[in-house]
Amino acid sequence: TAEVLEEQIPKELHREEHYITICGRRNVEDKIRNMLEETRERVYFFSEAAVLQSFEEELRRLIRKGCKVVLLTEESWELPGATVYHTAKRGGSVRLITDSSYALTGELREETHTTCLYSANRNLVQLLKNALANEIQLNVMKQQ
Repeated sequence: TAEVLEEQIPKELHREEHYITICGRRNVEDKIRNMLEETRERVYFFSEAAVLQSFEEELRRLIRKGCKVVLLTEESWELPGATVYHTAKRGGSVRLITDSSYALTGELREETHTTCLYSANRNLVQLLKNALANEIQLNVMKQQ
């Protein structure tokens, strides 16, 4: 009986370390929402304040759930419960890291000019984490 159960119980699916290019503002926004929905522990989100505001409901839900939420934005925008850093203006850049496992990077502009790269590749995720950590460190140094 145990052997039959072992054969029939679904195995945990391993997400491949793939790269996906996402084109179009609506598609990128949908991917961001999906990433935020699946977040279990922490999120690092770098973007313009207007973009962050469009995901405010999802970010508030994560804060209520007890997730660590770190935001980097170029304007003075605050979200109670989140750690917010203000950075130099970067145009339509967007960077999102969830659970130190998934990353999205690119530009969020008009519908036809929006393109982002999504990946679960550990090297890319670590690279983006380091870049955001450096951005935070520079911000802290400037404020001192």
